[in-house]
Amino acid sequence: MSAKESEDKTEAKAGYLMARIAVHDKEAFAEFGKCAGPAIKQHGGKVLIRNPSPDVRENVQGAKGLLIVVQFPSLADAVKFYESEEYGKAMAIRKMCSDCDLILTEGVAPMSMEAGPADAGDAGAGGDAAAPVKKGYLVARVKINDAEGIKGYYQAAGPCIMKYGVKILANCVTPDVRETAQGKMAGKLVLGEFESYAAAKTFYESEEYTKAI
Repeated sequence: MSAKESEDKTEAKAGYLMARIAVHDKEAFAEFGKCAGPAIKQHGGKVLIRNPSPDVRENVQGAKGLLIVVQFPSLADAVKFYESEEYGKAMAIRKMCSDCDLILTEGVAPMSMEAGPADAGDAGAGGDAAAPVKKGYLVARVKINDAEGIKGYYQAAGPCIMKYGVKILANCVTPDVRETAQGKMAGKLVLGEFESYAAAKTFYESEEYTKAI
């Protein structure tokens, strides 16, 4: 690998897959997980979130079910994973037993080298692998109806994000929407990381952020 190729690889922004999955058949969905896990690992993916009952604070657009967020070394890697033959076989199983909204997006920084909270082999399969580091996350789809009005939110939320140490992983106005079985979720995608779930909750419930929203 040349020096330039090495530099480009180092500076590549992470890619993300985010899905909300309403499962209708748990046994069949477990088979999806067994197929999807190895494919995620093969494409360099790391499961950040696999939560069947996330703490939903706002749900104007109506998506429900299991929340999955997978981080890849780049958006290109996320696309290759999603379009791969291996994941295609897993997806065929998933579509028979669930309804899924799924999007791909580029992050704002390179992929973290920290271990993920769940082994890729357990993604979607209900595995009980120990989590090396349990981070907290805020995941939002924001449909902006008033371009001028939203500026007040940005002005108020910015200092709050800084104060509570929110690490913005993704902030994409036009994510790559691949599946909309639950009804198209419109708007920008925001993914924020916290040191813990408690820290995320403290941020969202803070007086400063409450005023912003």
